[in-house]
Amino acid sequence: MTKDSLCAIITNDKNHFKRRDNEMEKEVKVSVIVPVYNSEAFIRQTAEYILGQSLKDIEIIFVDDGSTDKTREILEEISKTDDRVKVLHQQNSFAGAARNYGFRESSGKYLVFWDADDIFLPEALEKMYDKIVEDDADICICPADYYDNETGKVLKNNVYIKYDMIPEKTPFLKKDVEDVLFNFSTNVPWNKMYKRELIIDNNLEFQQIQRANDNYFVMTAFFYANRFTYINESVIQYRINLSTSLIGGNSKTPLCVYEAYKKTYDRIKDEAGFDKVRQSFLNKAMRACFYFLSVQTKFESYEVLYNKYKDEVFKEWNYPEDKEFYYNEKDYNRYQRMKESTAIEFMVCEYQGAINEVRKLKNSRYQLRLKNDRLKDKNDRLREKNEKLKVAKENLKAQVSRLKARIAEIENSTSFKIGKAITYLPGLIKKAIKGKK
Repeated sequence: MTKDSLCAIITNDKNHFKRRDNEMEKEVKVSVIVPVYNSEAFIRQTAEYILGQSLKDIEIIFVDDGSTDKTREILEEISKTDDRVKVLHQQNSFAGAARNYGFRESSGKYLVFWDADDIFLPEALEKMYDKIVEDDADICICPADYYDNETGKVLKNNVYIKYDMIPEKTPFLKKDVEDVLFNFSTNVPWNKMYKRELIIDNNLEFQQIQRANDNYFVMTAFFYANRFTYINESVIQYRINLSTSLIGGNSKTPLCVYEAYKKTYDRIKDEAGFDKVRQSFLNKAMRACFYFLSVQTKFESYEVLYNKYKDEVFKEWNYPEDKEFYYNEKDYNRYQRMKESTAIEFMVCEYQGAINEVRKLKNSRYQLRLKNDRLKDKNDRLREKNEKLKVAKENLKAQVSRLKARIAEIENSTSFKIGKAITYLPGLIKKAIKGKK
């Protein structure tokens, strides 16, 4: 071996260790994985939200799911502005496959799966990261607001985390919430941060179905997690009134929600501890059934989903008859009615029930309007009375001022001073006489 060859090897080794040291220094704390499909309208803004996070030790992985608009070109432009950005491409296989691909290419100790059209406040990652590390939790959850894409208004809600169902103290354990494990939050993945070990150790993945692909991942993550924590600040805004949302068009694939819950049930039903969370899971699955029935826009899709739950799920999963088992009385009543009804009969009954609810709401609104009118009349009378009292008060003040001026005028008059002197002398004489005695 020549001297030059030896020097080259030493130089290469030094460069290798230098690169490795730099990589260790730049440890990725959080991987942000974003599935993207035809999102040219929002992807630049979303990238700005993520790149502007106060937590800097992150990697951002955009997975283009075979977009046909300018999304691909925009992502490539963004990747050139920041070396923390990685862009992956795949044939259109839906968001679940994109998230799985992004996870396989990630390196962060913790992960978030964010959507391409939502709003993320600058401190979102830092607050969730600090909390999950502090509590050594498997999952950290945060509340979220709605952002109305038509009006630009931010709307508060209590949908994404039910504080009344969970302990105030963090972290809390799975055994602390077994009866509501699947109910205290929703199945969306984007308001949660996950420990990487939880995903790897339990071989968690997103389903490769068109819709509801996140349900299986979130529910199995909750089942296998042991320590949970949360923050109280709402650091994410979920866009509503947005036609391009990944959750739109439920009637095109009505059985996706069934497939998600079936896959989850089949995986965890024989696992140790399922008996302790069975009530929570079955209530969650029933609520999902009736919700997704309510958002169907075609009767054919409605009937397919209805019959699947009636003839298969509610029978094979051994839903009990005990009313106390169910968290939602209306869902229990629907379940009883479903057993005796066809899809069209059930839908008509639900429609009639909805009409009655609307009538109740209209009547309540009318009663509130009447009450408001009465309060307005009362308020007008009080305002009028208040104005009169103000006038009377001003008159009294003017009267007092005139009296004070008159008193001052009298006290400064010659006659008042003479009278005061005359009345003062007898008092002096009396004091003098008393002093001699």
